Amino acid sequence: VVGPDVPIAASFDLHGNEDEAFLEHADFAFTTKRYPHYDAALQGERAAKALHLTMSGDYTPTTATRRPGIITATVLQWTGTSPSMDIMERARRWEARQADAFVSVFYGYPWSDEPDVGATIHVITNGDQELADRIADDMNEFFWRVREEFAVGSYPLPDEAARMVQRAIAEDAVPVAVGDHSDRPGDATHILRAFEAADVNRVLYGAITSPQTLDALREQGAAPGDAFDMEIGGFTPSGGSPFRIQGTLTFFDAAMGYEAVAVVEFGEGNVVILAPTYTQVTDPNRFRFGPIDLSDFDVFVVKSRVHFRRGFDETGFARTIIVVEAPGPFVGTTFLDALPYE
Repeated sequence: VVGPDVPIAASFDLHGNEDEAFLEHADFAFTTKRYPHYDAALQGERAAKALHLTMSGDYTPTTATRRPGIITATVLQWTGTSPSMDIMERARRWEARQADAFVSVFYGYPWSDEPDVGATIHVITNGDQELADRIADDMNEFFWRVREEFAVGSYPLPDEAARMVQRAIAEDAVPVAVGDHSDRPGDATHILRAFEAADVNRVLYGAITSPQTLDALREQGAAPGDAFDMEIGGFTPSGGSPFRIQGTLTFFDAAMGYEAVAVVEFGEGNVVILAPTYTQVTDPNRFRFGPIDLSDFDVFVVKSRVHFRRGFDETGFARTIIVVEAPGPFVGTTFLDALPYE
């Protein structure tokens, strides 16, 4: 629409599936270099500055793209550990050495069965094709060199995670933050089931998607203080099966941005929050509503891959972090070899 003489820049998060066609029509691509995406505003600012330089005639966007041929589960893309950290740091080093170079790395989104799935490297320089190609080749070679460490990872299944949590509690390495990384609908009961079987107590499960339970409570005219005996969650194939909770309803009202959530106390100091849809809690302060007191819990189970590290890990809130795998090759897990890519 705008033609070849109008510069175009775009900013992305690093999970995009890209190819060289984008830079055949646009001039700049900027991705976040951190996951969680602390630097989203920074990349938008860089895009604006790049546009201004080009509009002023001070920059001639010259691009190179490489496709390393690597697909990885998003939970493994956390930039707080190597080699993901090293890949992004290498991009930053090139940008620091070459003032006119921009280096963007897409890790890709593996649950999209389309030709561009996987990693992509975009390099933009100021009229220097040789430099763009040299940087792109170096980034591509380094990415390929660390591919196995980066793309092949594993996490404990719920039963093993329960034992890990018990050890952390015994060693007073609490609070423990547990990331149920693969659960995209939010209804999975695998961890709840395993922790109950292992008698793991003082756990806050926040939250489990269970709209059918909320509807039933509403129809009953339920109120705080009522006895609770219902099955929750487990309504999708990846969610396992519904799990029966017997306890006390302590809150049933608007919270967490929803018209109604339920808080149920059960067992020895356990609480489960029931939400109408997938709820990713990235900051423990989001749990500060109704009767919930964070100091009452040793363990916080959240539906999150990496984003929860922002409030639970990188702030120092949780002394132990455990990411848990689901018992099956569902969308969201690290079992990418089970997916029928075409």
